[in-house]
Amino acid sequence: MWNCRGHRQARGDPQSGAAGPARTGAGASRAGRRRALCARQCRLHPSSPVDHRPDTGHQPLFSQSGLALVANGEIYNYIELRAQKLADVAFATHSDCETILHLYEKAGIDGLDDLRGMYALALHDPKSESVLLARDPFGIKPLYYVEVPDYFAFASEAQALLEAGLAPRGVETSSVEELLQLGFTTGRSTAFSPIRRLLPGEALVVRDGRICERRTHAALPAGGPERISEADALVRLDGALMDSVNIHQRCDTPFGLFLSGGIDSRSILACMTKLSAGKVKAYTAAFPNAVDVPDESDSASRAAKIFGAEHIKVVVSEQDFWTNLPAVVSHLDDPVADPA
Repeated sequence: MWNCRGHRQARGDPQSGAAGPARTGAGASRAGRRRALCARQCRLHPSSPVDHRPDTGHQPLFSQSGLALVANGEIYNYIELRAQKLADVAFATHSDCETILHLYEKAGIDGLDDLRGMYALALHDPKSESVLLARDPFGIKPLYYVEVPDYFAFASEAQALLEAGLAPRGVETSSVEELLQLGFTTGRSTAFSPIRRLLPGEALVVRDGRICERRTHAALPAGGPERISEADALVRLDGALMDSVNIHQRCDTPFGLFLSGGIDSRSILACMTKLSAGKVKAYTAAFPNAVDVPDESDSASRAAKIFGAEHIKVVVSEQDFWTNLPAVVSHLDDPVADPA
């Protein structure tokens, strides 16, 4: 949160979880305060106590030059970045997110172009007295903000801004109409009148509590589709899928796959099977007694058997649906009517 009057706003105190990406959940929390700026990250940890060792990437992350970073997500190509573009840097942690700090030190906002991953981040540069907010090109990780005369606040959940009293609970009529027509909302506007979202691939520079620069990094290359043969297209598709699945499996915790009966998840399962030493864990939602609801669990089971995956069916009953619906809706910062 950036207070335009030069002092920290009580209702936006970091201890309330009001500002900064990765607000969701409880676990490690640490606040960074600088003049009129404060930031906080709060994230879930599996089951072990919070590790506060300095080399673990506990956030905010700080560089020797004074940069401060809070980030939510994963930088998949951090190994390549450390070995190539940042080979001369002495890293202080094992965190993939630390690469963001050093890319910014070398290239400024252009350093974002080298990131491959899913992320929402906020980086404070004390030299320029600015904050950089950025979101990954595909918009996988959300990032919201409020810009009012007295302050500028941001969070990875719209609810954080509402609960902290940093945004009034107003309704954006045009967004609600769009939601009813399309099943989702587009652009920067959300269903909450004062809250805006960063667009996919968008970066904002905030100075003195005001947005002074915007830029966008496209998810897809310019130029449109290429004219190539079907054989070449299949070879390139196979290579792209294998490369993407392989880099997504860089993880220090167990991972699995949501498996439906469709070709997309089956293709990912095929890649994971080739890349994994053990059995792939695949999860499928089953609706055995539902009316007019497609149940793809049998098709998914056949696919799992073909690839030797450990298949776990999660049966969802009508009672489960009505019991869990309020909790599901309460966690949707952006209301969406997605039948999937």
